[in-house]
Amino acid sequence: MATNQIKVSRFFIWVLRNSLRLFVPLMTAAVVVTLCELSIPWLLEQVIDEAVSNTIDHDRVNQFGMIMGGVIIVLYLVHHLYVRLQHNMVCDISYQTYRQMYQHLMRQPLSYFKRKRSGEIIHRVTNDTSELEDKLQYLLADLPYETMVVFGVLAMMLYLDWTLALIVFTFLVFTSILSSRIGRPLPTLERRVQLLGARFANRLQEVLQGIRTVKAFGKESEETLRLDEANANRVKVKRSSGRVESFLLPVFDLMEILGVVLVVWYGAHLILKGQLTPGGLVAFIAYMEILAGPVSRAGKYYRHWLEARAIAQRILVFLDDSDYQARDANIRRRQQDKGEIKYVVFDHVGFAYPGHPRQVLSDIKFHAAKNEIVAVVGRNGAGKSTIMELLQGFYRPTQGRIVVGRYDLRAWDEISWRQRLATMSQDVFLFNTTIRENIKYGKADATDEELQAACQAAGVNQLLSRWPKGLDTVVGEKGGRISGGERQRIALARLFLIDPEVIIYDEPTAAMDGEAAKDIARSILKLAQGRISIVIAHQAEMVAIADRVVLVDQGRVIAQGSHERLMQTQDLYRRLFETIEHKSEFNKLMQEVHHKSDALLPS
Repeated sequence: MATNQIKVSRFFIWVLRNSLRLFVPLMTAAVVVTLCELSIPWLLEQVIDEAVSNTIDHDRVNQFGMIMGGVIIVLYLVHHLYVRLQHNMVCDISYQTYRQMYQHLMRQPLSYFKRKRSGEIIHRVTNDTSELEDKLQYLLADLPYETMVVFGVLAMMLYLDWTLALIVFTFLVFTSILSSRIGRPLPTLERRVQLLGARFANRLQEVLQGIRTVKAFGKESEETLRLDEANANRVKVKRSSGRVESFLLPVFDLMEILGVVLVVWYGAHLILKGQLTPGGLVAFIAYMEILAGPVSRAGKYYRHWLEARAIAQRILVFLDDSDYQARDANIRRRQQDKGEIKYVVFDHVGFAYPGHPRQVLSDIKFHAAKNEIVAVVGRNGAGKSTIMELLQGFYRPTQGRIVVGRYDLRAWDEISWRQRLATMSQDVFLFNTTIRENIKYGKADATDEELQAACQAAGVNQLLSRWPKGLDTVVGEKGGRISGGERQRIALARLFLIDPEVIIYDEPTAAMDGEAAKDIARSILKLAQGRISIVIAHQAEMVAIADRVVLVDQGRVIAQGSHERLMQTQDLYRRLFETIEHKSEFNKLMQEVHHKSDALLPS
């Protein structure tokens, strides 16, 4: 607990440090606003006492009236500046907090996102930061200003009459103790509301992401009931919080009225005794009205502090939860460009997922060279996708090494490596923007000529008539407005545009029919020229274009060679591909591979 408090203190120190350039002017403006507010009751006292005196001086009354008008104008202008500074400061803190959180997310490897729920992550980043904005609005802006007001008002009250000030002070202490006891459950209830809100958001996001599955199985009613339950739990706690506030808020109103009654009653006695002037009593009541605001919000400030501390703890836990590991300083080299990549080698690679002792891969050993297409095949769960994730740098081998060019992959800068690597999967992800922007995602500065050449090579130009606005057609969320085959064409155009040296294909034709799969296979043959191509394959088309096949089973390479050799020597391979051996389209593609023209792979 003490450690958490230290961390929270450091968090708020970081907040103040990032807002220092605005915090100092803000405090200066707060001092001026406080002085203006404190001067008005004093001026009221002078005017009233002048009005009830035996010698009425109209000019003096007018002078005080003009001074009060001037003070009000200054108060408005400085308060306007104060509010702007306050808003800008909170915006700066919000920006920096958001930035810390999404930078943290961008550093994380794939394992982090596999063990975390996306709905909860989004809720933490957006909701917690938004809540922190609201709390800091009070704690870093209103609270310092109102603290100055409280001490200033108490000082003026003591100046006017210390006995009356003592009554007010005692009354305020009693009110604060009462309100803090009534409002004690609120911070816990608010944290509970946040937790249940995160769970509800996560469930809703899962349902929306799997809406096709929900509708396919007719589970709309069941999912609605589950969402109702999560929503009801959240609202139940919210209502409990409302019940506490329903007791708390009227207390402040009642105490404020009671305080005025006591001051007027006792002040009237002081006037009768000649110990206080009528103007002094009016000034005292005016100071009480000024004091009533900060005092009535004292409990709220305390709750905001507790809630801000709880939110800061959640943010710190979020930022501390990381799967990121820095590169080994003994193996990493400074240079970004490591020369031409002529081969990729898996050198006795083993791997186990973090937190799971079972080896997923053991002694994986194969290579892929430039101008070569290597197909990695095997049953579901054999480890093919894990091999590709290691090559992309999403995970690091727990045994052995992956050599890219002349260097261990761990020696590569991640950004530099992924700029020279590209991936195409069966489930192509597209952003909800235009086809043009999706193709240019890997190379935003591509010229129109480069874009057109990539579209022509990938066969995208043949599809333009289907899209009402051509390349400026918006594809919808995850590309839902266009077909799977069209998404694959866009992915291929993206590959042609970025011109990578190494390409990974993860079952790119799995969801395509024979004619479309054949076209994709031919495009991959074109792309393979001058590059290293590794294909995870279950389909005939992908096996047909491969120069070499690597057979994987139970996390091990059990054989590698040509399709014909594996068909003759490996029972598992025959079971995987015997049904396609005599397909005419397969045989045609095999002939294309054995008689590659200059337009395809060089010999």
